[in-house]
Amino acid sequence: MAPPKKPNPLRIELDPLTRERLSRAAERFFTEQWDEPVSDLRCRIFLDWLENEAGYLFYNRAIQDAIITSQIGQMKLQEELDLLRKLD
Repeated sequence: MAPPKKPNPLRIELDPLTRERLSRAAERFFTEQWDEPVSDLRCRIFLDWLENEAGYLFYNRAIQDAIITSQIGQMKLQEELDLLRKLD
């Protein structure tokens, strides 16, 4: 018997409501793109794959975007503080 799989620490798990909405969107995608309905089981398998293989990529990109946005905001604040100091 194979040992149990360890959970992937990078795995992003969707909440049930989001997962259901994404499942319906995936069903529409498969139907519209390939004129082939997809079963609920296949859709769940696809979403599992997406969470396991790509979820962390989207998460990491979002974190990078948030860091950049924060840095831009900090630079603007610093510029405004510098301007205020010059006015005093």
